[in-house]
Amino acid sequence: MVAPDLPIGDRIRHYRAERRQDVVAGLVGISPDYLSQIERGLKIPSLPILYAIAHELGVPTTALLADTPAPSRVPPGTTEPAIVQALMGYGPPPSTPAAAPASLRERVESA
Repeated sequence: MVAPDLPIGDRIRHYRAERRQDVVAGLVGISPDYLSQIERGLKIPSLPILYAIAHELGVPTTALLADTPAPSRVPPGTTEPAIVQALMGYGPPPSTPAAAPASLRERVESA
């Protein structure tokens, strides 16, 4: 979880984690320099760019914008968080390879 008081650029850097900045920038359709300026707080991205960055990082746009984290209303030990993540846009970046059908079947059966 990201601290609620982090600026947008720091949130992007957090979610980008180990992914190379130039690769993420290229997949989003912006220059690495522009992404660097966003992460350093020198530029504020437009909403379409912010949406594209969030989509590539596999997080909802609100994760990059929220001032405070959403309260957790999920009782521990349920599968609801995984379902919410799937429906709300969390997940691996779209540039990652698709999972094999057999692997997906195992995941569904274990859930």
